[in-house]
Amino acid sequence: MTEGPGNGHPQGAYCMLTGAPLITVNGQGTGAAPSVDQLIAARVGAGTRLRTLDLGVLPVHLNGFANFISFLGPNQPVMPDPDPATVFRRLFAALPSSSADRAAFDALRVRRKSVLDSVLHDYQSLARRVAPADRRTLDAHATTLRGIETRLTAAMPAGAPVCARPGEPARTTDPKSNAQLPAIGALQIELLVTALACDLTRVSVLLWGGRGNNLSFPWLQIPDQHHELSHMSGAAAVNKLTRINTFYMEQLAALIAMLKARREAEGTLFDQTLIFACNDLGDGGTHGHKDVPYLLAGNAGGAFRTGRWLRLTPRVTSNDVLVSLMNAMGLPDSSFGRREWCTGPVRGLA
Repeated sequence: MTEGPGNGHPQGAYCMLTGAPLITVNGQGTGAAPSVDQLIAARVGAGTRLRTLDLGVLPVHLNGFANFISFLGPNQPVMPDPDPATVFRRLFAALPSSSADRAAFDALRVRRKSVLDSVLHDYQSLARRVAPADRRTLDAHATTLRGIETRLTAAMPAGAPVCARPGEPARTTDPKSNAQLPAIGALQIELLVTALACDLTRVSVLLWGGRGNNLSFPWLQIPDQHHELSHMSGAAAVNKLTRINTFYMEQLAALIAMLKARREAEGTLFDQTLIFACNDLGDGGTHGHKDVPYLLAGNAGGAFRTGRWLRLTPRVTSNDVLVSLMNAMGLPDSSFGRREWCTGPVRGLA
């Protein structure tokens, strides 16, 4: 379901994860509500270093305008980071890269936690001797300190074998280079998986190109722009679009394989993960929003039955799918986004 100003591209992209009609700001359509990833992150990501990790693979068009699909709130888009080098520094610059560094890091973390424990003890002792108004102020400070303590503990679990700092991306990688899209995407996938394995974040969005992108695919011997191809008919155009879509699905398969390769106490990282692969349009040629195919991979620790292809009859709205994702991640909501567009979680997924 979509609605709002502009053509099918912004309507699809900005409604896709918000489930709400677009609003107009300065003559342009924009998201009207928090996106589902941000709501989930508020529940499951509060104790991690980054509440969400928003990544992009060439999300900025060659003509300069930026793509995004995630929103903190009305007209508050979250711009995906397109540069693996800056993502690496944000995630891993402070983490150890050798066993000796790891031992020093663990010792420092223990000392910091000891200091925090001492401060919290002093706060608790003082709180018993002050007026109620002052006690509320002290409680607020204590809550902040506990949050710091939680992030110190969660930043890198002591002795965690799956949490290994990846190699720093080569400086020769140009995040604006169309020709380097496969290399940029591979780096972003590796950084995403490592961030999840280290529990630096629990929610991530990876945007490939974005709405109406003018990317070409020279490594597939396709010099045509993806957007232009989507408006063409005929066997040649269909063949090229099929090869492009196959390429993107291969990147999804690479992400899944990397998650499966990360062993954990209860199986693999993939077993505890839910991937929602989505597109802003059902028919690119007409900017249509019906029969949009969604792909769910992983089952969030058993939330969904997998290994199936479903054609839902009668049709369900994308909002029903999004509230199903929220339920799988532990949020008990029965509705999401615009209420008239949501009848509840999709039956038969769990």
